[in-house]
Amino acid sequence: MNRTTPSVTGDAPTFDRLQAIWKEILSHQALSADSHFFECGATSLSVMMLLGKIANLFNVDLTPKDIFDHPTLAQQTRLLNGSARQGSENSLLLDAHVWRKREGEDTPGLAQREILEKPNETPAYLENVVLAFYIRGECSVARVREAFGAVLEQQPALRCRFELNSHGQWRRSQHALEELPLPFHLINLALESDVSRTVADLIIEESLTAFDLRHPPLIRATYLECQGADDVLVITAHHIAFDGWSGAVLMDQLCAHYQSLLATGVPDEANHCLQYADYTDAQHQRLAENLLDKHNDFWQKTLKQLPEPFPLRGAIERPRQFTYRSAVLPLNLDVQYPAIAQLCSRTGFSLYTVILTAFLVSLARNTGTTDLYVRSPVANRTDAALEPVVGYFVHPMVIRPRLCEWSPSLLLLEQVNHCVLDAYGHAMLPPHIFEAHCSPRAVAYGSRFPYWYNHHNYPSRQRQLGTSQLHGIGVPSSGIKTDVSLNTLRTESGLVGSLSYYRDAIPDDCAQALLASFKHVLNELLAIGK
Repeated sequence: MNRTTPSVTGDAPTFDRLQAIWKEILSHQALSADSHFFECGATSLSVMMLLGKIANLFNVDLTPKDIFDHPTLAQQTRLLNGSARQGSENSLLLDAHVWRKREGEDTPGLAQREILEKPNETPAYLENVVLAFYIRGECSVARVREAFGAVLEQQPALRCRFELNSHGQWRRSQHALEELPLPFHLINLALESDVSRTVADLIIEESLTAFDLRHPPLIRATYLECQGADDVLVITAHHIAFDGWSGAVLMDQLCAHYQSLLATGVPDEANHCLQYADYTDAQHQRLAENLLDKHNDFWQKTLKQLPEPFPLRGAIERPRQFTYRSAVLPLNLDVQYPAIAQLCSRTGFSLYTVILTAFLVSLARNTGTTDLYVRSPVANRTDAALEPVVGYFVHPMVIRPRLCEWSPSLLLLEQVNHCVLDAYGHAMLPPHIFEAHCSPRAVAYGSRFPYWYNHHNYPSRQRQLGTSQLHGIGVPSSGIKTDVSLNTLRTESGLVGSLSYYRDAIPDDCAQALLASFKHVLNELLAIGK
């Protein structure tokens, strides 16, 4: 049998459409029937995008396990041909239309409720997302300003107002760009100015200056024009309309518009059929039709009898009211990254699973607890057409393996990986529904889940404004919403990250011990099979 073509009669239409989806998600042109999804560069986010695209174009609901069990193009083609067949229209747009016809267009997204209904004592500035860059080379401030306005025109989620109506319900209204001031501020620094101190002070000020959700836009930019030094661009957005992936989207579009403005005098042409409101309205409709019930049932079972938050050894008595004060330890895994990649290639487990397993084992050793659980965000951009959209898509999942033994081994990696795949397959619930299955959060804690792991899959690459290189500037933490948050980011050179912790309950030496334990466990896992 020729294995370079689909092996099931009548597969060609399915194969061609699925191949097109792979090319869109993976940016990989040389695909055959034997192409392996993960060997072509797929990540956990790619899996979720593939599942969403398949659901929309084929009307088939697959799970992450289906993708891992059928990783080649031919295998997935056969899987789809054995399932219910397709409708040609995008189901997300259809569901959004049904919701708007019945309820109107002013309903906030389900995930946005977590921010709108946060406790009153939560500092509003914690929802700020700050991006800062040095601009190496000549740059036109006027063109940057125009490009920023073009992004704001392109992304309506940033032009929304949120207010309570007379019935105490949150409502969202979208405004045209011409109705709003363009929040782009220019500051000229004299030659003798201390640029480094000015930049540091500006970033802190931006981090601590809260937005008013009643007054859009929910983004602002400041450009420092520095005589005799690199210029600086600082962009701040509100989390209710801007998740981690949105930062990469915004900067890609800003650079594209700037380049087009230099070359043609007009912004880059944007052709995106979906907007953030399409996603949020479709999600409301699917919830109303009970299409999310199976995910609700899964989390009800997973979170049943969830233990109360468990402290680290060495933790001190916490304040009665959570204070959100944080400290951060840097983490650099560039040296270990080649060995991590080899372990992933040898075992088939993802980088996410390996790092999470090391974190769970370190928590077991530093808390004396076996029924461990870690909250982790999911990008939740389940349709490839949502990739260039700015918005707040993130949903939570909790990894709770329910194990009695936490010794590093291939078996442990398999057990955690199985739990991760199950959680990914059901990470469709917004936070307020998700957390309804747990006992209420105590006011002494920022979250019902004291330990978080965030692995950032969004593109981390060198960007340019014309010929000027953009170099990221570190933004200090302005606070924390939980006890401990492990954060990792894949870069061109390897893997970096940080360990953030709640400084009013966790002493520095306690956090340092946890981080040292994590590194030690990771090395134990990397030694497996050598």
